[in-house]
Amino acid sequence: MDKREYERQVRSLVNAGRLKFSQHVLRDHPERDITPLEVRECILRGTLQSMPVLTIKGDWKAEFFRHAAGHGLTVVVALQVETRVVVVTAY
Repeated sequence: MDKREYERQVRSLVNAGRLKFSQHVLRDHPERDITPLEVRECILRGTLQSMPVLTIKGDWKAEFFRHAAGHGLTVVVALQVETRVVVVTAY
């Protein structure tokens, strides 16, 4: 999948409310103090930093980056094609 198609599918699903957060994001790093709104804005308004990579689970994974409010945010998402977007991690 090319970057343009990946971005289009991810943003379309996020806008449709099909965004899910992994347990890793929700539980493992509360000290990062990253809000769901910041993650959503990073995906919708940020820059796709890497080429999408097909995982062994059949998902497409890539990183988005956005600089806002004085700091940079990187969000790694897995696209479950035509189903939903899963936030794998954010830092």
